[in-house]
Amino acid sequence: MKQTYIWVAFTLLLILNIVLMMRLSHANKRIDSMANSRNEAPHKGGNHERHNEEEEIEVAVVMSHIQRHTNKLFFAGKNANWPLASFYVHELEESMEEIEDGNIEDDGINISKLMKAMGIPALEGLEDAIKAEDTQAFNTAYQQLVTNCNACHQSTNHPYIVIINPTTPALDNQQF
Repeated sequence: MKQTYIWVAFTLLLILNIVLMMRLSHANKRIDSMANSRNEAPHKGGNHERHNEEEEIEVAVVMSHIQRHTNKLFFAGKNANWPLASFYVHELEESMEEIEDGNIEDDGINISKLMKAMGIPALEGLEDAIKAEDTQAFNTAYQQLVTNCNACHQSTNHPYIVIINPTTPALDNQQF
């Protein structure tokens, strides 16, 4: 009799295991189906991952990175923290190159070409000013970056996105 109970328990555990595996498989298929229906690739992690050709770059997300790094760059330059300013120019360049390399068009406007023509060149003046540790040149180059950003927003039919010099850091938990 005791042996019968053991076999019944074993059989029930085996059936339960099979049911759970089937449910897990079904859940994974639903997740994959939902991701495919939105044309999403699985997240691979990392702060600056390059997108595959199949992946669509969300311009607003990259632009928010650019805005945050530009804010931090301003305060690093204002405080003559040249190593930090150099770091943020590099971060800006990576984000801008992501847009440039993304072959992005919106309503017939080539965003990638505009980034190459207006965004990336503005960083050169900043890099030179930072290398020279020249606050006045930095201020001039930063203002050129802001001007180029706003001109690009005008060109892409987003005139309501107006960038200005920040008055406070976007995040207050960093020393500039």
